[in-house]
Amino acid sequence: MRPPAWMSLEVATLTTLSKLFQNLSRSPEKKMVAKSFGIDFLILENWMHVLSNVRNICAHHSRLYNRTLSQSLVLPAYTFHNKWITNTTIDNSKMYAVICTVIYLLDRINNSHDLRIRIHELFSRYPIVNPALLNFPTNWKDEPLWK
Repeated sequence: MRPPAWMSLEVATLTTLSKLFQNLSRSPEKKMVAKSFGIDFLILENWMHVLSNVRNICAHHSRLYNRTLSQSLVLPAYTFHNKWITNTTIDNSKMYAVICTVIYLLDRINNSHDLRIRIHELFSRYPIVNPALLNFPTNWKDEPLWK
């Protein structure tokens, strides 16, 4: 007997979920999943793929600090539900874009997360960590996403 789909998906890797979502047809259900995050399904596909790659970089103890990712995030011009970054000059293959994407998704999944606070604390507690090397713009704290 095969396990229910929800049970299988709970143990699936992020890469598997990314590939599964990418391989789904352009169905109303796929569009509805993306819409629940306030973005187009093509952007969600890209985000899942890039976040899977970032997760793999972390899992293999590789460096993210001052790194250019091999695949860039597709950054939406707008979102349907939530705040997004207004700075359109950021490098979408650097960690600032990834961190903004994670915060955006977490806001949609569980708005009581504390990642924003933890990022602020990281830079306060460890001044040697230079936000510019993660491609944080000088006015990043003024962005609606970070408030």
